Amino acid sequence: MLVRGEEVKMEVRENFRGGQGKIYAGYYVNEERSSPGAMRIVRIVIPPGSSIGYHQHLGDEEVYLILRGKGEVNDNGQVKTASPGDLVLTRSGEYHGIKNVGSEDLELLAIVSKV
Repeated sequence: MLVRGEEVKMEVRENFRGGQGKIYAGYYVNEERSSPGAMRIVRIVIPPGSSIGYHQHLGDEEVYLILRGKGEVNDNGQVKTASPGDLVLTRSGEYHGIKNVGSEDLELLAIVSKV
């Protein structure tokens, strides 16, 4: 299956997972293109000052691959800075959240898979 970038529609999400402001999410792989609940691959754009709220994963794992910008990651209660090329792995049972602390959009690829 080939999913072309121009086919991916960016959707606005407000206060996503209890976060601040708006984020924009474009689904490359979701339940329409995969087995139900098996995998999601999402391009996420977080404007300055906005965030994805701190939340737990149960029954799945999530990877954030930072593509552009500067983020502050809350990784199980430890706050760390993430920059382009960095990867954040959250396993089932763990918590995470991310906030754009830079002056440009924070862009990342999120991959969620069942375990």
